[in-house]
Amino acid sequence: MQKYFDLEIAEHLPFDLVYRIQRPDGSLRWIHARSFPVYDHDGAFSCWTGVAEDVTTQKEYEDTLERFNDELIKRVEEEVSRRMATEQSYRTLFEHSPEGILLLDRTGRFCECNPAAARMLGREPGQIIGKRPQDLSSLSGNFSSQNTSAHVDAVINRSFAGDVQVFEWKATTADGGEILLEVLLSPLGAHRPDHLLVMWRDIGEIRKLQREKQLQEIALIQQSKMAELGSMMGAIAHQWKQPLNNIALYTQFLPEQLKSGELDAATLNEAAFNIMKLVNFMARTIDDFRDFFKPSEVETTFNLLESIQGVLELIGGQLLRDSVDLRLCTTCRSYHVRGVKNAFQQVILNIVNNAREALVERRTPEPFIRISCQKVAGHIHVTISDNGGGIAEHLLPDKIFEAFVTSKGDGGTGIGLSLSRSILHKMNGSIGAANTAEGACFTIHLPDAGGDVFH
Repeated sequence: MQKYFDLEIAEHLPFDLVYRIQRPDGSLRWIHARSFPVYDHDGAFSCWTGVAEDVTTQKEYEDTLERFNDELIKRVEEEVSRRMATEQSYRTLFEHSPEGILLLDRTGRFCECNPAAARMLGREPGQIIGKRPQDLSSLSGNFSSQNTSAHVDAVINRSFAGDVQVFEWKATTADGGEILLEVLLSPLGAHRPDHLLVMWRDIGEIRKLQREKQLQEIALIQQSKMAELGSMMGAIAHQWKQPLNNIALYTQFLPEQLKSGELDAATLNEAAFNIMKLVNFMARTIDDFRDFFKPSEVETTFNLLESIQGVLELIGGQLLRDSVDLRLCTTCRSYHVRGVKNAFQQVILNIVNNAREALVERRTPEPFIRISCQKVAGHIHVTISDNGGGIAEHLLPDKIFEAFVTSKGDGGTGIGLSLSRSILHKMNGSIGAANTAEGACFTIHLPDAGGDVFH
């Protein structure tokens, strides 16, 4: 393992490894390490960046979930729903299953409870038998409505009518704490028509791990944004150059007009008004950049076209400097999608900036980037294409979206498109890549959130 690390570090190769270590006390831990080299604007190696995460608990939970989700849960549900082949096999499974298994009668009370179900609540089975679900419900947060008799009765009646329901439920433990459970409620059919099968599992740790993973992805998104910051500063400089020139001209001519007697109140007020317009434009530019680089994980319904146009305004100076003709084509003034707005803008920036860099690097004659948006069967399709020569065939159709895979050689981090796919997946969307006769073409599909306005 040490030789592998030494080789990767010596050759400046990104790595993504899961390995096991032994601590001084003799205990074993699993570590997930991801790292990639960072290069400065001259292409020289600068430093390493990455994360190392202790995934021992996650590995243990993954093993448990895989073992019991695929085998035990299905087995338990199928076997219990058929009342088992014999009472002995039923009792063995009931008593020794790591999943909580209970039976609920038509009065809405638990009539059977296995040790695992009781143990999750810090109780004995006899302390749960005879209780109603609302007797064990937490009164906190969004789960307080589950404690009402009307809600519980409605859920039970739906399952007696034949519905299999899966939902999250926050219950109280014997010591007054709370536990988040995933609950399956299913009818037992003709074999036991007056009872419902209840299965639950503790998902608190799983939710915690999911949250930690989300935070890591947010951190990677921020790293990706910061990797773009250097080139984006060039866009600010370009957008400020003309306003600064105009402000300089005003400040140069005002003293001359005063000296020559041509400066009156109207001229002075007009000059002040125009200078403030230029200053406000420059302030809006900084605000746009600040909003783009500000971390966010709040989902909203937003105007997709406005978000795209906001990105194009940020990098418009770079595109103009590089003589790239960019056009946005659509038959609709606004499409609405749901997700984290500046995360979606990061996707657009990644793709457009990749296209711009390819066009500049390959010195493409009459370079262009085309963005089109249309609505098809309840989905918004965004297509971004260029005439930069395309993507290497061995990276298509999916390898280009894998982490630390880049088409830029040593100059790329290999996380931009991987993060883009992850962001769009969270928006219930997808992204694909293909080559056209002229260059690369990326297609984004997102569910339509409504509120479209057509020309």
